[in-house]
Amino acid sequence: MAKVKLRTLWLNLAATPEVRQSFPHMASLQVNTARKGEVRTYTTGRMRSITKVGRAHTLTASLPACTREQIDWLAKHQGELLCVRDDRGRKFWAVFFDLPVEEHPYNQEANVSLILNEVTHSEAV
Repeated sequence: MAKVKLRTLWLNLAATPEVRQSFPHMASLQVNTARKGEVRTYTTGRMRSITKVGRAHTLTASLPACTREQIDWLAKHQGELLCVRDDRGRKFWAVFFDLPVEEHPYNQEANVSLILNEVTHSEAV
C-alpha cells in the first residue's frame, strides 16, 4: 500500500479569516529561531555576552507550481498580518514583505519563496 504525503501551507488574513489561500504543494519549510545579542569587549579586555529580550522566528516556505491566482493573492496581501498554519499542526501569526517569483518558461505556473516573519498577536477579544 502506497503512502501519499502532501505538505500544505494555509494563510488566512488576521482581520478577515474567511479571506484565505492554501498552497498544497509546499516543497519545504525551513524554521529559523534567532536571538538578538552581541559580544562586548571592555577596557580591561574582558568580553561579555549582551542579549536582548525575545527571540525572532522566521519560516521560509518554498512553494512550487503556484498559479497566477495564488501569486496575485500573495501580492495583494504583502505586509498584512496573516495566520499561518501547516500540516504539522503549527500555527503562528506572521507577515511577509518580499515576494520573489520564479516564472517557468514552459507553463503558467511559478515557484515562490516566502520568508514569513513571526509577530506577536493575541486572538483574545
